[in-house]
Amino acid sequence: MNAIDNPYTPGAGVPPAVMAGRDDIIRSANIAYNRILKGNFAKCQLLLGLRGVGKTVLLNRINNEAEDAGCQTAFVEASPDTTFPELIIPRLHSILLKLNRKKKAGEDLTNAS
Repeated sequence: MNAIDNPYTPGAGVPPAVMAGRDDIIRSANIAYNRILKGNFAKCQLLLGLRGVGKTVLLNRINNEAEDAGCQTAFVEASPDTTFPELIIPRLHSILLKLNRKKKAGEDLTNAS
């Protein structure tokens, strides 16, 4: 294939023109977060692969679709210098504040009726 028409776009998190061969992963994630939204358990996924194969692109797409479906999400990037609680607590705090604001807004609308 000539280099100009090649849909492969190298770069961290850069979405390619075509996400070929990823439908099963996206479908599985969609099932999982929709089950969770209904209060059901769901299977986890672990995306593994060499650098540049599209893991970040997939995670970003799954994250965006989950948020569109009504999930609260947080992106956390592991670091050897930071403990897991140090990474996750600020993200959880942010989510809790968002949920609290949504609940308060709903209560305000109910009271205004």
